[in-house]
Amino acid sequence: MVTMSTPIKILFIHGIGFQEEDPRWQPQWKAAAEAGIKASSPDAAIEARFFNYDAMFKENDAPNVAMVTQVGSMLGSWVTGKVGGLFGRNRGFFGDVVHDWNARPGMVAEWAGDTKLRAALRKSLQAEVLSWKPDVIAAHSLGTLLSYDWLRSGDAPANAIESLTYLTFGCQISNPALTPIFGGQILKPAVKQWINLWNRQDKVFVSSVRINEDGFRQVELNESFGHDGTGYLQNATTSVTAWNQIALTYAEPAVVSRAMLRGAVALSETKTRKATVSNLLKARMQARESRKRKALLIGINNYANPQNNLEGCVNDVFEMSAVLQECGFDPDDIRVVLDERATAQGIKERIEWLLDGARGDDERFLYYSGHGAQIPSYGADDIPEEVDECLVPHDFAWTPETAVVDDWFYEIYHNLPYTVQFVTMMDCCHSGGMARDGGARVRGLTPPDDIRHRALRWDRKAEMWVPREQFATTDKQGSAGVVSDISLRASKSLGSGKIGRSKVRVHRSSAARETKGVDPLNPYGPFQPLLLKACGKDELAMEYRHGTHSYGAFTYCITRLLRHQKKSVSFKELIGQVKEQLHTLGYTQHPDIEGPDVRQDRPVPWKPESTAKTSAAKARPRGRK
Repeated sequence: MVTMSTPIKILFIHGIGFQEEDPRWQPQWKAAAEAGIKASSPDAAIEARFFNYDAMFKENDAPNVAMVTQVGSMLGSWVTGKVGGLFGRNRGFFGDVVHDWNARPGMVAEWAGDTKLRAALRKSLQAEVLSWKPDVIAAHSLGTLLSYDWLRSGDAPANAIESLTYLTFGCQISNPALTPIFGGQILKPAVKQWINLWNRQDKVFVSSVRINEDGFRQVELNESFGHDGTGYLQNATTSVTAWNQIALTYAEPAVVSRAMLRGAVALSETKTRKATVSNLLKARMQARESRKRKALLIGINNYANPQNNLEGCVNDVFEMSAVLQECGFDPDDIRVVLDERATAQGIKERIEWLLDGARGDDERFLYYSGHGAQIPSYGADDIPEEVDECLVPHDFAWTPETAVVDDWFYEIYHNLPYTVQFVTMMDCCHSGGMARDGGARVRGLTPPDDIRHRALRWDRKAEMWVPREQFATTDKQGSAGVVSDISLRASKSLGSGKIGRSKVRVHRSSAARETKGVDPLNPYGPFQPLLLKACGKDELAMEYRHGTHSYGAFTYCITRLLRHQKKSVSFKELIGQVKEQLHTLGYTQHPDIEGPDVRQDRPVPWKPESTAKTSAAKARPRGRK
């Protein structure tokens, strides 16, 4: 705690683009800090320093070229998807980011790929912090990478950082292309508090930071200033959240009560009051909703295009909810979203609700019943290079923005604490296929011809359309597969989180590593959920007709097995039993399970609470459809 005569000391660390060459940014950043802090505590004094590191990049003559090139390619691919994805890509922005190599991805890639440069930057930053002893480190863009690298390195003395406030804006440390550098997990350093400002309209390698730990807070913005550091710092929401919190933390006690009052007044007067109040209420609701169990059930029968309609998905949701409640879930633990309310935005918001605040041994369950699909996507060189599996919301239009794709899903779950029990169950397929006349309905969409064309090429010799090499599948004899209904092998399987794992040490076989916590300086890879899927990658998920009621064949079998459990079974054993039942019913689909072995071998925690409840559930009347 500082006194009235002691200034609040802020060490600013700039971002990419040789920013120190623009003389305006330093006074602008200091002025924004002063205005924000003094709005809450007018008597507070501010002192600012600026850590300039560009010279170290300019003098770095021998970077690891291979590693730098690899990271640059990953960043280019990542930003392509973020900026526009499959359609409507903002080519002007893409050119600015990817081709302005020295100012943008070149510096990020050089930092990530050159261990000697990273070590030198850590040493230089440590010397600055130890000599000046700031109260706040405020880092932007590339500055967040090098500051977080030092804070997490083990070099930072505990007594030098334990009273620090870490303020990040335009934060890049959670970018999936860069998290492997930090072991695949972003954890809170041993600082007093960490406040992250995240602007949804910032596309420069920025990703949301999701940390379910005390002392971490993310402030969400949605502003047109994009990646501009001054825009972040002088924003009205930043003033009433970040700067107000810093004032309360470091102001002299006699000023604190006035700071709180002025902060409340500022909150009521700001133009962004509605968004700010929404964020604050969300945080309070999250604190009140800190339940050990949460379940989100999604079912879509009716799609915007009636030709895609299904029959059993809403029934599946009610059946799954009934079984979960029979197995101990409180009705308040369960949320459902159905049909026209299950838009892309609606689904994403509810998945965020599901995972917000998960920590310790909390249980989270996500269930989806509806169509699945595959979307060929472009890489940085404008060439289709992979296929993304996706869930198909009500308003799906064959674009990443109207789908729930693997990259987005991975960003949501990859930073969960290892001890959280997150199980997902998907009764859909991603191999294509529409309703078959006179037969069961298939839960997967066949792409329209313009989407199919992206994954095909004309074989002049054979006079046939065949898959492009990167999308080709093989049959059991190993011959090249010919595409008729675009049954492609997805390179990004929904929920498998392949992105970010290839360069990370992953030790998944040890139950002890998952139950005893993790060394914050040595995490062992991104979090992986347990995935229960209705069928294999190249198979079809079918609907089952139970008298006059339709269900997903997979859901019908698994709910009955859960309802009639007489002894404890593991998730792996449960999927094996579902396979047997489907085979008995004449279905050729083979349910699949993915995730760490230690999770697959754990007992299924959902068991009927009593025979009486189970019998009552069996006897309940069936309502009309």
